[in-house]
Amino acid sequence: MAKKPTYKVGEKEPASGMYVPVNAWGSGDSRAEITVGAGFKLPPTPGPNQEWQLVDPTKNKGPKDRRERKIERRKEGEMERLPARLAQMVEAVLDRVLGRRGA
Repeated sequence: MAKKPTYKVGEKEPASGMYVPVNAWGSGDSRAEITVGAGFKLPPTPGPNQEWQLVDPTKNKGPKDRRERKIERRKEGEMERLPARLAQMVEAVLDRVLGRRGA
C-alpha cells in the first residue's frame, strides 16, 4: 500500500478535510484530529517531529469553487449582452458622426 502524503506545519493545503498528526513511521493520534479548508495554513502539531496527514477529504465544494463558478457565470452573461451593447455603442457613434438626433 502506498504511503499517504504528509504536510508540514504552515503549508497551505490543496484539499479540504480532516487531518491527523503522524510521526515519521506513519502512526497518528486520532484524538488530535483537525478540520482544515483548502488554501488555509496548517496549525502546529501537538508533538515534536510530526506532520499532518489527510484522512478524510470533504465531499462538498469549497467557497473558492463557488466563487470561481460565480465569476464564470458573470462572464457568460456579459458575453451574451456584448453584441447588444456593442450595437448601441456603434449607433451612438454613428449618430454623433452623421449628426443624427437620437431618441
